[in-house]
Amino acid sequence: VASSRAVIAIGVSRAGSLPTLDGAIADAEAIAAWATSAGYRAELHTDTSGAKVSAAQILACSKALLQDQDLEQLV
Repeated sequence: VASSRAVIAIGVSRAGSLPTLDGAIADAEAIAAWATSAGYRAELHTDTSGAKVSAAQILACSKALLQDQDLEQLV
């Protein structure tokens, strides 16, 4: 049974020339873990191992979640 609640957790530790955000990935992972334990569907997006998180990626994830007719809450 799919959850009627979903969370998009985003952890970006490196953004261009800005200083590295230590803990951003771990915090996003912790939020996703908490959300899962609370019965939410969790979508985790991080820049682990150099992968980039783009606005297009988050938009696509949001749109996919919003297609779910049973979704009542998106955080």
